[in-house]
Amino acid sequence: MNPRPAPSTDRATVEEFYRRKWEGHDSSWEARYPRHQRVYAASVYRRRNDEILASIRAPVGRALDLGCGAGDVSLLLAERCRTVVAADVADANVELTRRNLLESGVEGTHVVQSDAERLPFADQSFDLVVLADVIEHIPDAGRALSEVRRVLRDGGRLVCVTPLRRTLRVLRALDRLAGEVAGRPRGRRSGEAAPKVFERFFGKRDMQRALQEAGFRIERFRRACFYPAPETGGAFGALMGLVHGRVGDERFQAIARTLIRAFGGMEKLRVMNQKQLWVVRR
Repeated sequence: MNPRPAPSTDRATVEEFYRRKWEGHDSSWEARYPRHQRVYAASVYRRRNDEILASIRAPVGRALDLGCGAGDVSLLLAERCRTVVAADVADANVELTRRNLLESGVEGTHVVQSDAERLPFADQSFDLVVLADVIEHIPDAGRALSEVRRVLRDGGRLVCVTPLRRTLRVLRALDRLAGEVAGRPRGRRSGEAAPKVFERFFGKRDMQRALQEAGFRIERFRRACFYPAPETGGAFGALMGLVHGRVGDERFQAIARTLIRAFGGMEKLRVMNQKQLWVVRR
């Protein structure tokens, strides 16, 4: 059993992390999810993107998808923005985004390699910046937000989505409890442990303070995305995999649709929604 490596900001570690993430799934982010995780993809991933799009007041001139990953959000922004720039610190993400944008045939998109704390763009050069589950991976989040404000035009908006720290902790605790009740092994690892990149989650007040200290005016806050587990795996994900294996794909899809509707109803209560969405203005 090898110890889990400490989170790292080392560039080589970041590259290795994303190389492994996309290995065998070199397309969109959603394509990484197997069929039995459709409930997660619809309840968290797609709902997050719906919230981002609903926060954009079209038409938009120039937009920056900062921390673009596989370019999924960039493709969505291209539907509402004249020009989209996708940026990411990892070359693996830059290459994948560039390929996905090229294959999609969208026009007016550009991809660059950059870390968030030192953006290679002129002052006031964007009308919109999107940080979709990115800021928790930026070591100096305050500096990154200041850079975002610098490159936004007067009146320009930042849409930032990130997990809620307290909710995530509760979901993880419940998931561990459910796993123990179900007799799930406590995760022995063999072989080389996968690299782990920097990750620090924010509470609502922490995020509000960071945005205000960077000089933003807050327009909107919303708790979004209900799913009864912290991530795609865990006890609930294992249960979905078991159900999918026993009932077959067609019947499972009907079950998934029912759960997705139920989780949509739970989301309206906002109590256990796991993401915080902020819309702020320069």
